[in-house]
This record gives sequence, C-alpha cells and structure tokens, in this order.
Amino acid sequence: KRTFENKKKRRRFSVMTNFKKIVKANLLKSILVFFVGCFALPAFAIIDISIKNSPNTTFYLQRIKGDRLFTLDSMQIVDGQIKFSWKAPYQAGMYRVYSGENSLYFLATEEDVILETKWPQLQGNLHIVQSKENEQWFSYLSLKKQTYQHLDLLNPIITWYDKDSDFYGIALQEFQKQQAAISLWIKDQKKDSTAYLAMQIIHSDIKPELPMGLSLEEQKEFFKEHWFAHVDWYDNDLINTNILTEKITEYLGLYADRNRSKAELQMAFKYAVDQLIPQVENNDEMYAFVLDYLLRGFERFNFEEVILHIALNYPPPQEKCENEERKSEALARLGKYESMQIGHQAMDFVLPDLQEQEVRLSANEKSKILIVFWASWCPHCKVLMQEIEAWYTPEKQEIWQVYALSIDEDKQALEAFVQAENIQIPILCDYAGWNSPAVMDYNIYATPTMIVLDKDLIILDKPMKISELK
Repeated sequence: KRTFENKKKRRRFSVMTNFKKIVKANLLKSILVFFVGCFALPAFAIIDISIKNSPNTTFYLQRIKGDRLFTLDSMQIVDGQIKFSWKAPYQAGMYRVYSGENSLYFLATEEDVILETKWPQLQGNLHIVQSKENEQWFSYLSLKKQTYQHLDLLNPIITWYDKDSDFYGIALQEFQKQQAAISLWIKDQKKDSTAYLAMQIIHSDIKPELPMGLSLEEQKEFFKEHWFAHVDWYDNDLINTNILTEKITEYLGLYADRNRSKAELQMAFKYAVDQLIPQVENNDEMYAFVLDYLLRGFERFNFEEVILHIALNYPPPQEKCENEERKSEALARLGKYESMQIGHQAMDFVLPDLQEQEVRLSANEKSKILIVFWASWCPHCKVLMQEIEAWYTPEKQEIWQVYALSIDEDKQALEAFVQAENIQIPILCDYAGWNSPAVMDYNIYATPTMIVLDKDLIILDKPMKISELK
C-alpha cells in the first residue's frame, strides 16, 4: 500500500506535471481552489458530447459521488442531434449524461472531453474524439470484461479437473496468463500515461490475483482478506466516482450466503465492516463517505444489528468541509441508534389526532403500545394498515394501544385515504413529514416501521411484518 507520505508526494508531482497546461489556459485560479478546497482540483475545460439519432428531446449531465447522482445541467436536442457543451467549473471525477433509461458514463478532469455517440447504445457506440482519461478508462473496461469472462470459465476447470491430465496443465497456464493480463497492461500504461484519474480508478478497481491451488471456498476467503489491497484510501478523488461503492458492495457480497439466516448474515456483516472501516479511519473525508454508504445500505435491508454495531464502535466523523451533503442524514442518525435499541426507553411525544386533539404517549394506561410509522402514499403501508386493522380485535384492545403515526404532509390526502380504507385505529399526524420531531426522535428512515413499547415506554421489539407482531 502507498503510505500517506507517498500519497502527498504523488499529489505534488501530479500538480506540477499539469501546471503548464493550467497556466496556458489562464486558469491559475483553479490552483488556489485546489489548496483551499475539500476535494480535487476544479476544472474549467469543455465537456462536449454529441448524441445522434435520439428520439428524446432532453439530456441531463450528472456528477457521480459513490452511488449518488447530482444533476448539473440539461440540454435540448436539435435536428436529431444534441451538442452538449459544458464550460462551468467542476470537480475531477466521473460523470453521466442520460435520458430515460439510456446513459453514458465518462471521466472529466482538467482536459477537454469531446465524445460522440449514437442512440440508443450510448456506451456501446461511444467514439472518443479527445480525452486521454477516457481512452485509458474504456480500454481498461474492455480488457477487464474479456479477462474476467475467461477467468470465470477457466476457474472451475483448474478447481475440479483431473490435475494429472495434459488439459489441466494447459488450463492452468492460461489461467495464470489471464490473471496477469491486467497487471501487465497497467504496468505498460503507467510508463507514459497522462491519465492520472483513470489510472487511480483502475488501480483501485482491479481484483487481487489468486494463488494457484485454492478451492472455491479458499478463493473466497483469500478475496475477503485481500479485496482492498490495491485501494488507496487517502485518494479522495475516488469519492467522486462509483468505484469505491461498487468495490464495497462486491466485498460485502463475499459474506452474503443465501443459506444463512438474517441473524447469521448480520453477524457476518459485522465482521466485514470491522475489517473495512479501520482502513479508512485516518482520512476523515473517506471515513464519512464509507460510513454513510454502509449505513444507507444496511438501512435499506433493515439490518439494525449491523447498524447498531457501527453506531457503538465507529463514531460519526467531525465535519471539516461544507459540501452538498454537509452531514448526511444517515450519519446524523448514527448517534441515535444506541438510544433506540431494544431495552432502552423511547422518547415521549405529544401529537394531534385527526380531530386535532393532543395525544401524549406516556399518558397511555395499557400494558403494550404499538407505534406504526406510515404514510398514505406508501403502498407497503396500505397493506400493513389493513393487516393491523384485522389484528387489532376488541380482545387485543384490552391490552394494546395502537398509534398509527403518519408522516404525511397533505392533510386532505391523509383524511381521504383514512376514509377510503375505513381505518379505525388512532391516527396521529403533525403534517411535518420526515421533519416531524417524533420521526427524528425515533430515528425513522423508512415506512412502514413498527415499534413495540411497554407502558413505561421501554422498547420491547421492532417487528418487520405482521407475522412477527403476532
């Protein structure tokens, strides 16, 4: 791995190499931004993209940051062709031009980027008129696709075929050749490459080379240990691409066995994040980026044990840069996961019902409370609300108090939904949406969400489905 000091030396070399180009373009201002900014050197070069034969009238330019997209500009199609020229200052990184389901990904740094393509296969029909970065990047992608396809075909042969046969020896030799192909290509490209961003991405993207003679299970264990061997976690330019998030997703996939129970998966993912997060802790910007991506991913699959593990062991980073995220919502929620775990006391709240009468949670006298966070526009909520209505029988009502806490903002839409679905359970709503104090206090990030409390507001459970509630 490169050390932090080596990284700083490489940065200085990269800046000095491109200094003459910047001065010629009268862009000295961008150097100042580099030294005072949080990310990479802002560029002022032209992004010029021609798209022929498109039936769509509007295309959008987006900046990529991990798995997130930020729309920057749009352009109208004229006479069946779009001429997309974007001259505003931008961060070096990965970008996307798209319309509907068709998109074109490309790299942009301080060089001019001139690309031509045809509808509908924007990526497949790409012709690079001018851009060393994209020439390097797309050459690598082509080699990568071909090489990994060959390796996938050869791997079962060298794993299971008769090792005393001549064919096994030929297959083994070809596997070794294919596995070394990308590394040799990178070594050759580095000799005179000026595509610094492409090479950074490529170096981080390559898979570790497997030792010979490993079983498939041993190969997986080797990958787990060495998956990030080529990633430079001090390289913040990589944040402005999708390489790291895809790399992390593939890494977690090494632990995702469909035969495991949810509890077993969460144990495996806790181990995985304990191998990953310490690698990025010394770079605040990268630490925040990786932590945010992990949290949002585990929230999506409701792996609360993994999230709690992260919350207890990896504190949110201190912000040092103002950017479009500031502190992300996921990181803002991180500190609350511990307080909302089973066995802790939940926050009290006072909310109006649909008759505008205030309801205080702690005033409840029944032994158990079910709080359902939901919304009238959420299709899964509609199903769950019907199931709870059927479950909440008169016998249940003697023991249970149910509050359906809506995150709707439109009063008329909520009341119309309640009337149409004939919902009888108490509805509470302050029409503040996701900004409702109760939503934030209870760390709600998705609907529907159920939380079971006792009369002292101690959290007993967080059932995901009606069957778990029953």
